[in-house]
Amino acid sequence: MDWLRSASGTVILCFVTMHLLNHAMLLVSIDRAEALRPLFTGPWQTLPGEVLLYGSLIFHAGHALFTLYARRTLTMPPWEMVQLIFGLLIPYLLADHIVSAGIGRMAYGWETTYRGVLHSMWVDAPPLGLQQAVAVIVVWTHGCIGAAKALRHRFGTRGWMLPALVVAGVLPTLALAGFVVVGRGLAIYGFLFNTVSSATPMVLRSTHHEQVVSTLSVYLRNGYVLVLVGVLMARQLRSVLQHARGFEIRYDTGALVHALAGTSVLEASRMNGIAQYSVCGGSGRCSTCRVRVRESDTMLPPPNEIEAATLRRIGADGDIRLACQLRPRGNLQIERVLVPATGGLQPTAEDTPPVERQRVVLFCDIRGFTTYSERHLPYDVVFLLNRYFEAVGSAVEAEGGRIDKFIGDGAMAIFATDDNLEAGCSGAIRAAIAIRRAVDELSRDIAQNGEAPLTAVAGIHAGPVIVGRMGIPGATAVTVVGDTVNVASRLETVAKQENMPIVVSAEVADRSGLDFGDIVNHEIAIRGRSSMLRVYLIDEAATQRLAPEPAATL
Repeated sequence: MDWLRSASGTVILCFVTMHLLNHAMLLVSIDRAEALRPLFTGPWQTLPGEVLLYGSLIFHAGHALFTLYARRTLTMPPWEMVQLIFGLLIPYLLADHIVSAGIGRMAYGWETTYRGVLHSMWVDAPPLGLQQAVAVIVVWTHGCIGAAKALRHRFGTRGWMLPALVVAGVLPTLALAGFVVVGRGLAIYGFLFNTVSSATPMVLRSTHHEQVVSTLSVYLRNGYVLVLVGVLMARQLRSVLQHARGFEIRYDTGALVHALAGTSVLEASRMNGIAQYSVCGGSGRCSTCRVRVRESDTMLPPPNEIEAATLRRIGADGDIRLACQLRPRGNLQIERVLVPATGGLQPTAEDTPPVERQRVVLFCDIRGFTTYSERHLPYDVVFLLNRYFEAVGSAVEAEGGRIDKFIGDGAMAIFATDDNLEAGCSGAIRAAIAIRRAVDELSRDIAQNGEAPLTAVAGIHAGPVIVGRMGIPGATAVTVVGDTVNVASRLETVAKQENMPIVVSAEVADRSGLDFGDIVNHEIAIRGRSSMLRVYLIDEAATQRLAPEPAATL
């Protein structure tokens, strides 16, 4: 159902975008807009286009009404409320336009031209023009909110947010400006102002046909209002019927709330002002709303497909459930696993929602640093660390990565983009080798009194991570977490234990495109993982082959 809603919304948003682009051409001239009209509207006037468009409109409107009925509470974040209200307004505002442009053209052969449309909206019926301007704002805002919600969970907010905001603001502004400028010209200076050529064919509209279309518009608009009222009445009737079959939730804080049958735990929390995380908005894509069920009077319904998949991903115990998906049938006592420190419906960083990405993670640090720091002055230690950090930063940036954090004498770096994991794997290996050589050179520079040399070790792993803004107010940063990060850290420890410069997982070796043919590899146990992991142990000789050191010049 979700993918159908997204697909239908995408179709409608594409239709609106093409119309707005055409309307923006009115700022050039009405002739230009009319000449380009077949390009922007022609695909939607074919049989496949009409089936796709009107099918999407019907499904999307029906889904909005179903969503309104299915919600147990209308308490929601402001942006969700705006999207819901605007979505319910769209069929009412577009009824006249749908009947006139669609049925009028298909049944009576009416041709929709800018000259005729603007004259009818600015001269014959100005209120209709105002209604269409409001409809543009409502439809566009609804579509942009839906698109932003889908994109931010898939791609985060970095990179695309600013261009999207510019487009979202500029496109409807230009379209409405063209509509107003030419429409006012027609209304003030007459029908012949800046119009298309007289050669443009027009189909005369009989009074009878116009009355039929007008009547159909009224029926469609009033029918929709009746359906909407019916949905609201059905919600109220359901509440009355379910009140007696409701259930109680006792929270870990001692709070006791009553909820209607069919209400999710998250909805019950929101209805009663109980703060509970829900980063994904209640769609089951994250586990921040998870609760531990302590007691239940009745058997809980089994997890649905979405909830089961998420619970498997996090390896949840049998008593852990997602509050957004769990709809109890009886009284229960729960403990929120993640408890917000402050009140609110959704106390989370909305500007950078967490998203899953494929990344390469590198951990490195200096062997022998503890001994060095014990024998030297603090200022000397700081000097060494700064030179080391500079070397790490240079090596990572040279291979297209970024430093995520420095931890004591260690560092964590991130490589790769979603569409180029292979380059990230090879780049991370080359960066690790460059760091090793830089530390060797640094060790030679500071060597004195026969001290043990300093060496760098690194562990590299690739796989899915969660990217998001983390921290407390005033001290947050975008970072990554997940099993891939943990494994990379473990591989750095393995490098120390095996006395090897670099240890990489088979995932990294296979994707790097480098020649790992004769490099020693074997399976090892990683703490926290049930399965064995194949790793490659890169010794000094292997580093020379994977990334040959430039020959010295005289």
